[in-house]
Amino acid sequence: KYGVSSVLPLLKFVLVIYLVSALFVVVVLAFITRLVGIKLTRLIAYLKEELLLVTFTGSSVAALPGCVDKLEALGCDRQLVRLVLTTGYTFNLAGTNLYLTTAIMFLAHMAGVEIALPELLAVLVICLVTSLGSTSVAGSALFTLIATLNILQLVPLEGVGLLLGVERLMKCRSLTNVLGNCVACLAICGWQKSIDREVLKQALPTQ
Repeated sequence: KYGVSSVLPLLKFVLVIYLVSALFVVVVLAFITRLVGIKLTRLIAYLKEELLLVTFTGSSVAALPGCVDKLEALGCDRQLVRLVLTTGYTFNLAGTNLYLTTAIMFLAHMAGVEIALPELLAVLVICLVTSLGSTSVAGSALFTLIATLNILQLVPLEGVGLLLGVERLMKCRSLTNVLGNCVACLAICGWQKSIDREVLKQALPTQ
């Protein structure tokens, strides 16, 4: 069922994953950073070394020490940064959640499986739950996808093998996780008034 004819849909799947991740970053994360009082583009530039590290390694864990140091340098409370970031690597994996949902819909389409609205809602809820248990080690999301498919029983498991060919291209998944955790940390620090606004403005000027 899955052969050479699957290459083009697979490339479309990669494109969709990147578009969905970019849309989440541009709409959701940019809105949150605006509430905090900074620009998302400046935050991305500030975290460029950590994001490049994630791109080359494929693991968001590799960027954790650097993100902790840089967020503390922005004036965020030290204890709150360490609590939010380490917790977020388990409970705030937006990129993994987007990947799981999109991958299941793609595999269902490739297998000719129709997913009704109740099943779609079940997919969204279960992906939200299973992504919470996904570690941030490179490639772990693929195993989480297999576990999710076992729970849903909607799509044949052999379809997952099709995604192995593009697994190394899924950099957007880890990048979204890291950026989402950093934005969440800034938002919580701002909400708790545990951030030095003067230091933040000097490090990330709005002009």
